[in-house]
Amino acid sequence: CGYGASGAGALGLAIALNKALNLKLTANQIGRIAHKAEIISKTGLGTVGPQLLGGFVITIKGGPPGDNLLDKIIISKDLIVISATKGPIETKEIISDYTLIPKINRYGRIALEKLILNPTIESFLENSRFFAESTGLISEDISSILKDLDKIECVKSSICMVGKTVFTIVKENLKEKVLNTLLSYYREKEILTTYINTSGPILMEKREWF
Repeated sequence: CGYGASGAGALGLAIALNKALNLKLTANQIGRIAHKAEIISKTGLGTVGPQLLGGFVITIKGGPPGDNLLDKIIISKDLIVISATKGPIETKEIISDYTLIPKINRYGRIALEKLILNPTIESFLENSRFFAESTGLISEDISSILKDLDKIECVKSSICMVGKTVFTIVKENLKEKVLNTLLSYYREKEILTTYINTSGPILMEKREWF
């Protein structure tokens, strides 16, 4: 659905196996294994690196951890991510569609350049939307939801990539307005409200699970 679950699953498993098998691997070494698993499975191309770092990450140069180049946008603590999904788009289909690759490369480069010149949450949302619209990843039903969110003052939105999932990043005082709009399209259990993880993955002992 665009949440990066495949990358998180690969990374979480690699971290757990490193601990269980006492492999003594560093974070980048673990990340490279998870990244390679994503590439082989065609479930993602660049999710693991930012997840390993944590925070609001900008990927300047793609690739496995250690070879990539990442930066961050410094954010305030009162931001929340609100998202809602109508289901998945198979990542494998997108990254195997060679007619899409030139569009992804072209518009991705333009969006990244604009974001680097203005590294803010608002700029990120604007350029994310620009990229999704320019590459044709937004379906008509999702587009109508985004347009309704546009009507809320100070709210910008886009889609998680890739999936039929809309999201926005707002301050807490706008939460109710965003939720009311999304509830016109989604059931309550389909809507997620989260904070931004700034630490990256944390290894938890079994006793902490309960």
